[in-house]
Order: sequence, then C-alpha cells, then structure tokens
Amino acid sequence: GAEVVIGQMTPPDGIALWKQMKSLGFKPPVAFMAKAASTTAWPKALGPVADGSLQQSFWSSKAGLPGTDHLLATIGQKLPEPDSGLAVNAYAAGQILMAAITKAGATDPEAVNKALGSMSFTTAVGNVKFDDKHIWAMPLFVGQWQSGKTTQILPDIGTKMQAPAAGLR
Repeated sequence: GAEVVIGQMTPPDGIALWKQMKSLGFKPPVAFMAKAASTTAWPKALGPVADGSLQQSFWSSKAGLPGTDHLLATIGQKLPEPDSGLAVNAYAAGQILMAAITKAGATDPEAVNKALGSMSFTTAVGNVKFDDKHIWAMPLFVGQWQSGKTTQILPDIGTKMQAPAAGLR
C-alpha cells in the first residue's frame, strides 16, 4: 500500500525490483530509483515498464548551466541524456582541478587544496565554492523516463510529471 517508492540500488537489483513490482501488480503513485534508473540501460532493460519512473541526475541540458550548447555539440553527440551527465561531471571535475592547479601555480597537493578552498568559479555543472568543511553542494536534478527518454522534472521547467508511473499500471 505504499504511495511512494524510493530506492538506491545497482542497475541489476533495481531492474529486478521493477520487474517484480510489475509482475505483482504493485502500482505506487510515485516510484523513484536512484542510481539504477540513471542511465539509458534502464529503459533498454525494462522497455515500457520503465515509463514514469523517476531518476536522479547531476546534469540536465534543460537547466541553463554554463557551456550547455558546447557540451550538447560534443559529448551530447556521443551520449544521450542522462548518460551524458556522467561525462559532463567528469569534464567539470577536470575543470575544477585545472583551475585549482592554475591558481596554486603548482601540482603540490597542499597548494592545490588551499587553492580549492579559496576559489569560486563556474563549471559545466554550475558555480563551485567549497565551504570551510571542504564541501560543495552541487545541483541535483530529478528526471522521469517518458516514452524511452528522460525529461527534467525538478527543478521545475514546466514538464508534467507522470503519476502514477505508466510502466507499472
């Protein structure tokens, strides 16, 4: 009788759970699967059963983040969303590291860490500023699989969320 299902599982376990939910006729109004549903392997493995499931992403081409047009023209040509989000995050990590090395003027770990702590800069995943505990809260996006493609649901850009999840109906 749960109205919301939230899971954080590896793809094989998440796929097995979704198939089991479907076979048992379990139809929660909202179904969210972190990790397992965050690549195109999800709808490839589940087909229409994936429809309506929510997933997390760390990048969205609809979010207006810096360099989106360039990333779509390069990474986006090889990887569809949400798979491209993984590559964009790796690219941003490189941007962050190179900016810190440049500011530090060296590759010495202590100098790079000190530079990271005193910087504020813009990357492909947004504005980066580490706090005094060395933490930066990067943006998180929620997408939904709709007809084999993921679309951004949160932050809200006007896309209507399917509820209940069509694939589990």
